[in-house]
Amino acid sequence: MLLMSRESGRMQQQHVPQMIAAHQIMIEASLFHLWFEELVQGDQTVDVNAVWGHLDKAERYAEILLRGEKSIGIELIPTDNPRLIEKINLTIIAIHEMRVVGKARLANSKSSIGGSDSDQRFDAAFIRAMNLAEEVSSELKVIIDSSHPET
Repeated sequence: MLLMSRESGRMQQQHVPQMIAAHQIMIEASLFHLWFEELVQGDQTVDVNAVWGHLDKAERYAEILLRGEKSIGIELIPTDNPRLIEKINLTIIAIHEMRVVGKARLANSKSSIGGSDSDQRFDAAFIRAMNLAEEVSSELKVIIDSSHPET
């Protein structure tokens, strides 16, 4: 019983912060996408720095999953799982792609209305990043399930 309690505590300490970080990648990327669309459409009330800040945060959460971090009394232990590392790295690449495609779209915002080629490229980059972030979350679930002690 004590072993199960220790294992449960270890799993909570390691995996809960990892799952939170994985979900924050998706949340921040979604917020970026939402506010970026408003920005491209010319909404003057949207803070450009705040919009890009959401994408920066999505990337930061992915990087934290790779290297770990300790803050506010919570320690996120870096992963050593090769499959998870690969999926996180692919997510970071997809986030970079969102940044590149987004900058190009913003530079030509007058011709990047909904349905345009640049809009479709942007949405495709967003979907790719979201799918990869979901794969990170799914892989974490597999890791968590495989680390449960037999009952």
